[in-house]
Amino acid sequence: MKITRIKIYGFGRWLNQEFKLNDDLQIFVGLNEAGKSTLVAFIVGMLFGFSNKRGHHQNTYEPLNGGVYGGELNLVIKGVNYLLTRKNRTSTVTSLYNTDLGIEIKNANEHLAQLLAPLTKESFQQIYGFSQLDLNEIIELDEQELKKRLQEIGAVGARDWRQLANTFDKKAQGMFAANSKTGKRPLNEKMKQYRRLVKELQVAKQNFPEYRQLLQEQQINEQKLGELEQAIKTQNTLQQELTNLQPLLGLYKEQQLLINSIDKSVAPKIADDLQQRVTELTFQRDNLIEEINRLKQEPPTANDDELLVFFKKHEQTLQRLEHELPNYQQMITEQKILEQQVQSLKQQLNKQQAVDVEQRPIEQQGKLSLPLLFLFLGLVISIVFIPIPWLSKGIGLVIILGSGGWYGLHIKHNLQRQSTKQKLDNTVLGQQPLAQKIVALEGEIGSIQLKISNVDQILTHLNLSKFTFIKQADWHENIVQLYEFFNLIHAKQAQWVTMEAAINYQQKHLQELEQQLENIVAQIKAIYLGLQVDDDEDYYWQLSQQTIYAEQQAKLKVLNQQLATSNSLLLEQYTDAHQLTGAIEESKAKINELNQKIKTIQDQITNLRVTLKSLANDASVEKLTQAVANSQADILQNLENYLANSLAAQWIDQTLLATSADRLPQIIKQAKLFFTELTLKRYTDIKLEANELQLITKNNELLKIEQLSKGTSEQLYVALRLAFVVVLNDVVKMPIIIDDAFVNFDDQRKQESYQLLKEISRNNQVIYVTADSRIKDVVDQRKITAL
Repeated sequence: MKITRIKIYGFGRWLNQEFKLNDDLQIFVGLNEAGKSTLVAFIVGMLFGFSNKRGHHQNTYEPLNGGVYGGELNLVIKGVNYLLTRKNRTSTVTSLYNTDLGIEIKNANEHLAQLLAPLTKESFQQIYGFSQLDLNEIIELDEQELKKRLQEIGAVGARDWRQLANTFDKKAQGMFAANSKTGKRPLNEKMKQYRRLVKELQVAKQNFPEYRQLLQEQQINEQKLGELEQAIKTQNTLQQELTNLQPLLGLYKEQQLLINSIDKSVAPKIADDLQQRVTELTFQRDNLIEEINRLKQEPPTANDDELLVFFKKHEQTLQRLEHELPNYQQMITEQKILEQQVQSLKQQLNKQQAVDVEQRPIEQQGKLSLPLLFLFLGLVISIVFIPIPWLSKGIGLVIILGSGGWYGLHIKHNLQRQSTKQKLDNTVLGQQPLAQKIVALEGEIGSIQLKISNVDQILTHLNLSKFTFIKQADWHENIVQLYEFFNLIHAKQAQWVTMEAAINYQQKHLQELEQQLENIVAQIKAIYLGLQVDDDEDYYWQLSQQTIYAEQQAKLKVLNQQLATSNSLLLEQYTDAHQLTGAIEESKAKINELNQKIKTIQDQITNLRVTLKSLANDASVEKLTQAVANSQADILQNLENYLANSLAAQWIDQTLLATSADRLPQIIKQAKLFFTELTLKRYTDIKLEANELQLITKNNELLKIEQLSKGTSEQLYVALRLAFVVVLNDVVKMPIIIDDAFVNFDDQRKQESYQLLKEISRNNQVIYVTADSRIKDVVDQRKITAL
């Protein structure tokens, strides 16, 4: 089982408080009276029910500040999430919800008892919960009681059986009490009679001179023996005290050093609420200063924007250019149209000129001379060949006829040529308007190009290459670029207008912040004046001194608590641990010397008793000796009932021992690992010999439980308790709740204890409450909740 959340409606000092717990190691740190033990009592009460009894020594944790008694626990049991609520100390209303299914469970108390079985409130506290009080009880127990307590660790419910054994023992004590002086109990009466007879026998024996002398020697020896035993007892007590002082000497020196170093002149004078107020004001002041400094940084201006700077420099030219931009765009469009018209007209003119070339006739020289020549030749031939009349007539006729035909054709051709020429003249007259149109259109184009060249000069002068791409070859694209250029300028101008408004608001806000800063600074100065400090540095120095003083006082309080039961007068006698160790060794040597003397005296007494016995031989001595024997028999007869009850108690002890023997070897094996770690490997083994625990040191020394120091006894108990929890995990797994159980451990062993808890928390949730704030230095902060 694991506890993931605690909510307290009202319980002792806690009111409407909620805690979220780690599922492995959860540490609560708080000073005394912070409510640590109250929190532990609340957890146990929520799991097993609140106490409904009231008495002088019974703390029922009624809410100090009113409110509903009770609270909530969120639990994870075998992978299922539950919400447990209890309200009211008497007539408690208990509810249990399965939050995974979102349902309320009927018969909440019975179902919860089944989930927690086989544990009861008492067995849970015996197994999974312990505190410094439990460790203190261990130190106060004698050897036999310590052995019995360790037996209880190995057997669940052993405490109840131990109470029954005590009942039988009390019945036996009702028949006989060794320390009773009244003699009213049956066996005490018999013992009184027996002592009387023994005394009479002793008187009878004293009648013998030698016997009397030997008896006197025996008394002297017994007196010496008593003195030696008392001396050993005194030395043992001193040795034990000195041994107990060893772990406390360092604390005592630290206490004295702290007392001498505390400067009482810096006693707290800055109240918590005033500290809170100064913290709030200085926080506000620093934030205001930071904000004011940020706002005071030089605000941006139009000069920061290269485009706006350029626009302001050439504003008139750019405005005129933007104004004329639609006209330029129209001119470019018209130019393209005119160029297309010129191209079309030129194509028409070229076609007409091609036709003119094809139809023009080739003029020749001497247009009528050739036909006339042939005619003249025909006449000559006719005259020459007159003697041959038929021949001359034929040739002449042919020539004449040919010349006539040619002449006729020439006349016809001239007529046709004259008609073609007339047509060509008409064509030339038709071509003249096209050429004129072309010239006119090209004149308009030239006028447009002149205007555009003026724009080119302006753009060249402005050098807009930083802001746009102007291409002289493509004015249509240039127009688009110029429109985008002017749109960008207008966007920048609009942005700057908005920015100017923001800057004006910023300046107004800056004035308001400066006024707030002035007010806060005045409040801080007023507080500082009341505290008699000059400035922040002086204030925080005073606060640091006050904190140091409070820490010293808290530390001194803890040291005083740890040294409350120590012998401070004895501690004052030793300056360091070496001197104390020397005193312990000296006491051990005295004890050895006394033991040797006791052995010598005991040997002498034994020899005297043998001699005295041989001298007791007269009739009166024999008679009294018989009476003593009869009295002894009578006593033995009356011991029957006494022994029955006494043996019953012993039988229970033996049964508990046998019961715990099943798990005890496992516990011892696990405890060995824990004990070795807690003692920094000073002890290496724990053995169970003849039902008795024996400890092995790293030097192979064999020690009994009663020989351990206070701190080591506590560490052994912690190791056994934690080992028992680990061994029981196969039966039931519950959170371990420890209430500041490591107070008497030194810093190094505390650190080892915390490391051990961290290891155990991998399987069992560990909830540890402590007043030791130094735990924050050795444990992950995420595992710690400050109370």
